[in-house]
Formats: sequence, C-alpha cells, structure tokens
Amino acid sequence: MIELMLHNPGFFHNIRNLKLSCTDASFSHTKNRTSQMINLCQNLKKISLTYNSFPIYQSSLLSKDYNHSSNTLNTIIFSSLNFKVMTNLGKLFKQLNVLESVHIIDCILGTDFIQQIINLNRPFKLKSIFLYSNNELQIVESLLQKYGDYLENFGFRF
Repeated sequence: MIELMLHNPGFFHNIRNLKLSCTDASFSHTKNRTSQMINLCQNLKKISLTYNSFPIYQSSLLSKDYNHSSNTLNTIIFSSLNFKVMTNLGKLFKQLNVLESVHIIDCILGTDFIQQIINLNRPFKLKSIFLYSNNELQIVESLLQKYGDYLENFGFRF
C-alpha cells in the first residue's frame, strides 16, 4: 500500500497531519520510505513520530530535501521513542522556523537529550511530557524548570 502511495506524489501534497509508526526492522528500507513520505508533504503542519528508535525519523527530518516543511511544521509529537541515541537536536530544531509546540509521550529519555533541549537558543514550547518511568523525573527536573511555564500536559507511570 505504501509503495502505491509513494508512486503517486500528489497523494501527500496536501497532507497537514502525518503520523508515522516505525515497526519495520529493515532500517535502510524503512528510512528510505519514511524520508520519501515526509519529503512529499508540502504543507505539513503536524507530525507524530511513534515507536522504534529516533534515528530513522531524525535522518529524514535533517535531510537537505526536507527544507520545504520548515516554514509550515508547527507541532511535533514524539511517542514511544528512544532518545538515548539522539544527536543533532539543535540542528533539527534550528531548521524548523515556525515550530510552536513539542510533545514527548512515553519516550526513553537520556541526559544528553535533555541537555540538548535545555541548550536550545530558540523558543521552544514543551506542551506535553509523559514519562515512561518514575526514574526519569530526576532527569527532567532541569527541563521542567526551563520549559515548565509552557507545559499543558504532564504525567508519569509508577
């Protein structure tokens, strides 16, 4: 089905909300299809990235071909992702010119990821954070100190 949609680029042209859920173990094949789908969305406003590891999505969002959505994408939802391997966060958010809100839901966070968010120089509105484990409360304390005023949704599992 995805192959059929990718052969018709007009299908994605007016997509404003895109939800990607990566469950394919074939990294290079999945990465290629994900990049194609994201790059075909000319008017993307909101993207929801779920499951597996973030590098598949990260490489697509950092692609030199992705710049067309940098002026339209205003919301990113990260759900059930592993951010312990996250790099280049500053570069990613720097190219997203109209980003208004970020939501982090049940992701595996790491101190490097948190530090990258804290070090961002541009406005960043963390609207939601739902923590995967009680242990991550300590990790995100400084994050909440900096972005807590924007927070609208918060939760954690015991």
